[in-house]
Amino acid sequence: DMIDLRLTAGGVLLLAAIALAYMSLASSGFGLIAASVLYGLTIGNLTTLSPLIARREFGAVSFGAVFGIISSAVAFATAFGPGFYGILRDISGNYGPPLMIAAFVNVIAACVIVWGGRTPMPSPH
Repeated sequence: DMIDLRLTAGGVLLLAAIALAYMSLASSGFGLIAASVLYGLTIGNLTTLSPLIARREFGAVSFGAVFGIISSAVAFATAFGPGFYGILRDISGNYGPPLMIAAFVNVIAACVIVWGGRTPMPSPH
């Protein structure tokens, strides 16, 4: 309750975007592994933050319906995202462009989360 969850989620998404962009440009195995570890560290935070943000933004009464929609969107992206990025990889011939697109999607998501709130978050102080 002492932090702004939207800013935290936005920061995590930007960190993920940096990791994905670096993966798209990495020329060494160590750089690719380091970026993968950095990206991996963001995933647990996002899975934890999304229900907290939904609860805070929409209240306890609407949480089930709202989080059901969120979970459905995540399931859809999880089901079809890898195939989509695989097709992009096949078209481009390498993983650079699909990873850069994924980084851009993370930046857009960060902007939507930070500035797309229904009401301003109360000050954590």
